[in-house]
Amino acid sequence: DLELESESDISIVRGNTEALRIADNGQIYIPTRAISRGINIGGHVITRHNTDNSLAIYPNRGGIGYGEPIFRIRSHNNRNDYVENLRILSSGEIQVGSEISLGSTAASSDRKLIIFYNNTFERIQFITSNKYPMSFHISTEHIAISWDLYYKGVPISTSNESEKILMKDIS
Repeated sequence: DLELESESDISIVRGNTEALRIADNGQIYIPTRAISRGINIGGHVITRHNTDNSLAIYPNRGGIGYGEPIFRIRSHNNRNDYVENLRILSSGEIQVGSEISLGSTAASSDRKLIIFYNNTFERIQFITSNKYPMSFHISTEHIAISWDLYYKGVPISTSNESEKILMKDIS
């Protein structure tokens, strides 16, 4: 067992290069980069990319079959009810849960496009923003497109026949 007590950072140096530092606030700093450095978790490596300072995660595909997961993000409820929210397969395919939501940032409440699988009706739905609503419903039987287009609060085009108003072409 190794026990160290210090009021300041603890550094591990190899040769003349700092390999690891434990800061006085408890953070672990690994200044090196590339797959041969970083945090090795059973052959998978988390490090900085060797050409810039971006975070790089290198899952090891060795022993993992084509189309099997090499990366997963899972969530839980107090260590119960585990759910797989994201997975990346060795083939490069990205799999997500039942919904993808796009906005200006991940934290933005104004979503511009939502793609989700509707379990109840067994169909995929694409829904655009609330400002310009349009939705596409794709199932094994059909494709449906619905929309509502307004100009200054007046509906000028809709896919709902009962809501269409008669307009005269003035061109």
